[in-house]
Amino acid sequence: MHVVLGLFDLDLAERIAETFNIQTSYSASGLAAPYFLGAALNYEVVSTFYLRRQPFIVARLEISPASQLGGQTVEQFYASAHMRVLAFLPCHPGKGRTETLRLYPGPETPLNRGDVIF
Repeated sequence: MHVVLGLFDLDLAERIAETFNIQTSYSASGLAAPYFLGAALNYEVVSTFYLRRQPFIVARLEISPASQLGGQTVEQFYASAHMRVLAFLPCHPGKGRTETLRLYPGPETPLNRGDVIF
């Protein structure tokens, strides 16, 4: 039997999931909270999710021509912003941005102006 129960409290949703051995439990406000946080930080939020009660935000960021991020590596970006780059769309000078999404770029991958990172 499938049961759908609307809950607005993340802690209550987790307690019910533990009590009744429910494998999937979501709180509407718990799912929406990271979107509001991303909007407050002026991020273009692509998706949010929770992993072990820790909220994660996947945001899209285009490195502008005036950005100080241009020329940094993925590792330097993480050190300064404490954000990981999950994927990026590289921009090639004179050719524009590629349509191929590159997943999990290595730490030495350069970030250039015009690149889009996630």
